Amino acid sequence: MRFIKLLSSVVFSLLIILAIGAYLAVRHFDLNQYKSYAEDMVQREIGRKLKINGDAAVAISLVPTIVINDVELANAEWAAELQMIRVKQIEVKFALLPLLKKQIVIDRILLGQPEIYLQKKADGTANWDFGPAQPASRPAAAVAGGQPVSAEDLKQNPQLALLAGFAARDVLIENGTVQYIDGKNTQNAEIKRLAVEIPGADEKIALDFDVVYNGNPISGRGTLGAINTLMQKDAAYPVMLDVSAYKADIALNGSIVDLLGGNPLYAFESNIYNPAGNLGAPETTLKARIDGDVNGLKAEIGVLNVAANLITGGVEAKWNGKLPWVKANLKSDRFNLQSLNAKSSPLAFELPSVIGEARAISLPNEKVPYAALKGINADVTLNVKKLIVNPAMQADNVYVAAKLNNGVLNVNPLRLVFGGGELSGRLTVNANQQTLDFALNSKNMKLQNLHSEFAVSGGKDFGVLSGGDTDIYITANSSGATYPQLLGDLNGSVVGIVGKSELQTGALEFLKGNILTQLLNILKIDANKTSRLDLTCAVVRADIAGGKAVFPRGIAFDSKQITIVSDGQVNLQNDKLNFTIEPSMNKLMSGNVTQALASFIKVSGTLDNPKVGLDDKAAVKTLIGMAATGGVSYLGSQVFLNGDGSPCYTALEGTAYASRFPKPSGIKATTQNVVDGTQKQLKQGLKDFKNTAKDILKSFQVK
Repeated sequence: MRFIKLLSSVVFSLLIILAIGAYLAVRHFDLNQYKSYAEDMVQREIGRKLKINGDAAVAISLVPTIVINDVELANAEWAAELQMIRVKQIEVKFALLPLLKKQIVIDRILLGQPEIYLQKKADGTANWDFGPAQPASRPAAAVAGGQPVSAEDLKQNPQLALLAGFAARDVLIENGTVQYIDGKNTQNAEIKRLAVEIPGADEKIALDFDVVYNGNPISGRGTLGAINTLMQKDAAYPVMLDVSAYKADIALNGSIVDLLGGNPLYAFESNIYNPAGNLGAPETTLKARIDGDVNGLKAEIGVLNVAANLITGGVEAKWNGKLPWVKANLKSDRFNLQSLNAKSSPLAFELPSVIGEARAISLPNEKVPYAALKGINADVTLNVKKLIVNPAMQADNVYVAAKLNNGVLNVNPLRLVFGGGELSGRLTVNANQQTLDFALNSKNMKLQNLHSEFAVSGGKDFGVLSGGDTDIYITANSSGATYPQLLGDLNGSVVGIVGKSELQTGALEFLKGNILTQLLNILKIDANKTSRLDLTCAVVRADIAGGKAVFPRGIAFDSKQITIVSDGQVNLQNDKLNFTIEPSMNKLMSGNVTQALASFIKVSGTLDNPKVGLDDKAAVKTLIGMAATGGVSYLGSQVFLNGDGSPCYTALEGTAYASRFPKPSGIKATTQNVVDGTQKQLKQGLKDFKNTAKDILKSFQVK
């Protein structure tokens, strides 16, 4: 035991002596005298000037280490920056044992704060295309990645000339920047950390990186093929990466052929996950096979899951032309728009609230993004077997074909089965002229199939018992650079027609609280008296010009029990309403005088906040006439002024659809019947009127 202790002390002392000797030797060794030799060698190899502005020294370490400060490599003469590469500090650590065999094996290279400037001209010339190297003698057994490389290897793979003797088992880059200029486009990357482990020329390479590309963080790790595989032109170079980029997770597993050649080919199995709300999209998972080259790619979509909606198909893209080009053919058996309604998703879509509350779409005073249509050409088709708007509304067999060419988007055809019938349309947006044109027509639709609330589901609900044939015709065109300008220049027409039907009166639950509910409350329609409405026809007709939708007596509801005609307009730029509604009184209304005033209804306010009330002037005039004539003035006004024999024809007059209904030929018999019944009700109500006339007149500020 004592001997071992003594031996250990002697060995330890000898190591200390050797370390002190090595320290003194390294301390007095001047590496700067070899800087000019290194600069000449680089000039000879790649035809560019290398400058070592700082000191070069051997660092004090247990392994041989060279530290070089402030290094610059000249750029091509035509490039924007004078220097192609600037490095604040280079640290090179050598493997000790190979040095004893006169072999150079680098264990580690550390590049501190490098700046790299890459640039490419329009003719394809790049600043990393170095000039021909001058002939020079090379060692018979240079080493790459710790493995000898013969002269024959160098002859077959000239790229090894740069790797030979310089390939390191570990490469670490910290706090660097890279700028790439291609024509007028500039891209920037900040390298926080890039670590590469190369165990040997025939072993796989490990990669770990954390960078910021054009302001977007990208990090990940992966495994690459061996250096010798990389140098084989026809060999498939394996690549496996797990990346977090733009807040999405990307996994790639595949290979690249001829990576160092002029046209490398790649094939990958990809798995991409995008969380809800990121990049303005819902939660999305994509699994696809991607094949391509430097000019484009093809993707076969195995699974595209968008908020639990599955999509399949194929995508092809090319970016070697004047504009990038994309072709896609996508299919889905079922797509639920409500699934995009998550709070975390900005694509919330809730059509029932738009219909039910009659809310206007508030458009910001922003420019229409026409530029997006000029940056790419596309040819896209989409097939959806079942499109669910909400549990009460759905469309089937949706087919969309869209082509985008040099800033002109054409969507034609747009087809779908909706409401039991067919909808067909087209859309053209010309980004060059800043115009749009739109048309939509329907065929064989049923009102009761448009929304589940229109179908009879209970004894007290509104619904269509029979008939319900519905037609819709919409045309619109406009121009403008901003959204308000588009609305202000909007021109076209909207026509909706419902044919002969039998309706069940009752509540429309999804329309509670809007303009219709207010109107029904004022009309005092009593569904308990009459549970059926025999509808002759219903029409909505709007002429759109200069940003205003005008309804020239364009709203008509004609039935045996009640007839309602409306005239007015909507200002699409500020959503303001101005309507008068004239109902013909009938048995659905109670008989007191206050309800009689409902024949003079005025709608004002906005689409977001409609206000339904009485037309003050018409109501006061009626009150005075009734007081003087005992009701005759009111009845005469109602019969002879508003007794349109064919209100649906009147609503459509001047359009191509007016011939759907007969021209008016005087007062309808049903109108006279209504008058007869109402006269008895008014006589009963005159007593109430005499008692309350003062109060009613006061409510209209009549003195």
